[in-house]
Amino acid sequence: MSELKDKILEEYKNGNVVIATPEGLQGTKLSEFIKQPTDGLLYDLNRNEAVVLTFIDDPKWINDYAVCQIIRELKSKVETLEGALDKIATGAQPANDREAWIFVEIATKIACDAVS
Repeated sequence: MSELKDKILEEYKNGNVVIATPEGLQGTKLSEFIKQPTDGLLYDLNRNEAVVLTFIDDPKWINDYAVCQIIRELKSKVETLEGALDKIATGAQPANDREAWIFVEIATKIACDAVS
């Protein structure tokens, strides 16, 4: 068990995440891992709904299911913000009022970070 812990901690120090695959443990850059679509991310983490609900007799499934839903929501928000950033960078106009507010929030954050 110590060897496993050491490997995971070493990968973490290098900015990697370790996942269990059919071929064994695999370290991958966290920044690259999170770029994949939500379904792929949850599948690789064994946290998609289909997997989580197979362990419904284990009380741990409740938190695993919550993690699944939280990851889905966070990925959705990130995609929305990245889309807004792309539009801002290219000078595109917001598509609606909600998107306009996102533009304002992002611009405010960038300005605050620049002066602090």
